[in-house]
Amino acid sequence: MIIMDLVVSGVGKFSKPVKFTFHKGYNVIYGLNESGKSTFAKAILAVFFPDVYSNAPDFINWQLEGSSRCYLTVSDGKDVYRIVRDFTQKLSNLSRYIKDKKAFAIITKDEKEITDFISNSLKLFDEDIFSSSFFSDAANLPSTSPLGYVGAVAKPIKKESKPSSEGDHELDGQDPMLLKERLETLKGEISRAIEISDIETAFDQEQSNLYGIQTQIKEVRDVEKEIAEVNEFVNRFKVFGDVEGVISRIERFTELEKRIETTINQLKSKKGQADAELINATLPSIPEHKLFFPGIGVAVGGMVLQMSLIRGFIADIIPESFLDLTVLLIPAGLGMVGWVLWEFFSAFLYHNKLRTTVSESDEELKQAKARHNSETRDIKELMKSLGSDNIEDIKRKIKSYNQSEEKKSALENKLIQLKEEKDYERLAEEETTIKNKIDDYQRKLEGMQGLGFTPQEMKTEIVKIESFLSKKGVNFDKYDDGKTQSPKSGGFGGVGKSSRFPEDHFARSLAIATELVQKGQMEPLSELQKTFNKYIQVLTNKNYVRATFTSDGVIKFFKSDNLMRVGIDSMSLSTKDCVYFALKLALLDSILTRRSIPVIMDDPFILFDDQRMTTVTSILKAMSSKTQVILLTTKQAAAKSADRSFQIK
Repeated sequence: MIIMDLVVSGVGKFSKPVKFTFHKGYNVIYGLNESGKSTFAKAILAVFFPDVYSNAPDFINWQLEGSSRCYLTVSDGKDVYRIVRDFTQKLSNLSRYIKDKKAFAIITKDEKEITDFISNSLKLFDEDIFSSSFFSDAANLPSTSPLGYVGAVAKPIKKESKPSSEGDHELDGQDPMLLKERLETLKGEISRAIEISDIETAFDQEQSNLYGIQTQIKEVRDVEKEIAEVNEFVNRFKVFGDVEGVISRIERFTELEKRIETTINQLKSKKGQADAELINATLPSIPEHKLFFPGIGVAVGGMVLQMSLIRGFIADIIPESFLDLTVLLIPAGLGMVGWVLWEFFSAFLYHNKLRTTVSESDEELKQAKARHNSETRDIKELMKSLGSDNIEDIKRKIKSYNQSEEKKSALENKLIQLKEEKDYERLAEEETTIKNKIDDYQRKLEGMQGLGFTPQEMKTEIVKIESFLSKKGVNFDKYDDGKTQSPKSGGFGGVGKSSRFPEDHFARSLAIATELVQKGQMEPLSELQKTFNKYIQVLTNKNYVRATFTSDGVIKFFKSDNLMRVGIDSMSLSTKDCVYFALKLALLDSILTRRSIPVIMDDPFILFDDQRMTTVTSILKAMSSKTQVILLTTKQAAAKSADRSFQIK
């Protein structure tokens, strides 16, 4: 069966008609608190189970105007039906969709006939099983029920039914041979349940013995652990074997650091000065010098005047004695030119010297750094091996190393003394023996794969079947309670209650599982146990690995680190919900192999962190391949993988 759509009109905050259409797979409805999600979820329950939910005040229009109705359209795979509930007038009707007419035709308005149709044709479980297995809400969880019971949270009161008469009328019409097979199955399950209970009792006793021994030698183990931690630190610094030698190397390194710093500063200063002079001292140009061309002119003029032709021509004009003096012009001009050339070459040589100084300074810097790196290589390797980047850190580690060596020596002496006082060798042998026993019990329990469900309930069922078979004249081996050890009475917390199933969350799920297995409506309990253990590991991030139930209904969970068994009371609120949903999801998996019924969850994962929420939504997505899943939540991220999602505002 799948839910196709829901229309609410005048229900709770939905004063006007609102329609919700669903996919056959994974559906997510998200909205803030008080947005109407719970009203929407309970409206579906009210349609399916009007004798329990229809009288609840939440289904009457808050404005007290008009009628309050729900229209639920469902499909059984072949036909489409619509169920209408009018909460104001307390009327109902069931109709079927006629394809040819493209309209719904009334089948009946009789509420009992509608209820029978839901149970027989749509194959929906009764309200006790459906609301406990296929419906979840935030108000009925181990974390929200103060006493850990479903009944601790207010729930609509089911109409009282007439007390059933004595007799075997519940079994009338059933095949006696099938009942005989069920009888044998029940007898086998009782024997296994008692055997498991005995093993678990011995398991618990050995766990208690182990805890006692480990308590006695805890101080020894703590000292051993402390020594191991000190050794781990010391082994990392084996290079400190010669601490005095390391200190000497550190001092030498410090001196080298100071020396290289002085050398580098001197070379940098020398180079910087040469660079500055190169910038300020420009190389003069020969043609641009103010004496160059005049000098050439004077020298050439003197040469011309000394030429005989010119001399004879101007002899009549210029006195001979003056012309004799012009010979001095040639050396004077050449002297001027020589001075210019000397200044140029002097400047050129000085520039070359400055460039050489810069180049040599760079080379000297490289050589100085190379020598320094070579001289300090070993200390740098030491720093690298110790994960240090400075000398002060190494000094601190040397100090810690010395302190650790002293601490190690003191701890080793303390350990010797403690082992003598505690008789450690004997206790360690006893510990090993007990651990082997625990491992053996663990293997046996894992191999049996059984849930310790209520033997007393099974005995009651056996008595009823035996009585019925006797009246029918069927031969069978009568169950002899004396051949097995009678488990403690009390069931899973449900003894003394008039309700069909116990109120404790885990007991209720197990009681439902027991009943459905006996009726052949789900997989065997051994399969349920396997799936339960798988979900425990997934939802607790492998902090717990499996769970068992004792014959008197006490649930214990095995921690993954030391396989200690702990009770639900020692868990945090969110972990309580996790292990509860591990059982609930396992129960759903087992039922869904035989029957497809929609799963509705009204924000039950309020305490789940992001990682667990991601995990559980992936589980629901996988489950939607078997049946329809409808999740109402305040966490919009849950809609990422939904086949259909929408928001209520």
